[in-house]
This record gives sequence, structure tokens and C-alpha cells, in this order.
Amino acid sequence: MTMDENTRVIADSVVNMAKRLGYETIAEGVEDQDQFNYLKKIGCDCIQGFFLGRPSTSEEIERLLLRIEESERSVSYTHLTLPTTSRVQRQMCIRDRLRIEESER
Repeated sequence: MTMDENTRVIADSVVNMAKRLGYETIAEGVEDQDQFNYLKKIGCDCIQGFFLGRPSTSEEIERLLLRIEESERSVSYTHLTLPTTSRVQRQMCIRDRLRIEESER
């Protein structure tokens, strides 16, 4: 996702519309720091893409999900409200939130 002015207007509009409708937002395909920073600035709830993590094997995903489930026992996160969001998408979103929070420290 390149971040020219048209892309910024579209991303901002979509995030604002979703927020006003009471949904959380997920940006996919984020590949660099500028995209990440902009999406975070406009209030995107979840950010996914190569910038935060490369594709993983099923074994790596299973290990990750187990670690996330363990961390969820001690940390409370609101799961996504979108009905089409799968368990893996929710877990990956939580993983990305953890990374975002770590990057803010």
C-alpha cells in the first residue's frame, strides 16, 4: 500500500466510517514504517503486513497462537466485533497489537 494523498484520504475515510458504525478496523498489507505510522495516527485498530511479520508456516502459527492464548490469560483485549473475522485473524490482530504496544515503549 503506497501512501500518496489519494490513499491517505481513502484510508482516513474508511477508518472514520468504520469507527462511526461501531466497528474495529484492520489494515492489511502494511509494508513500511510510514504506512504503519499513518494508520496508527488515524486510529486504525489493527495493522497487519510484512512490516510487522512475514508469512509463517502452520507450525509457527500454532506456536504463536499458544503463546498468545497464554498471554491473554493475564492481559485483557477486546476481540473484533466483525462477524466474518476468523479466530486466526483475531489472534494475529492481538499479536500485532502487542507489537504496536511494545514499539510505543
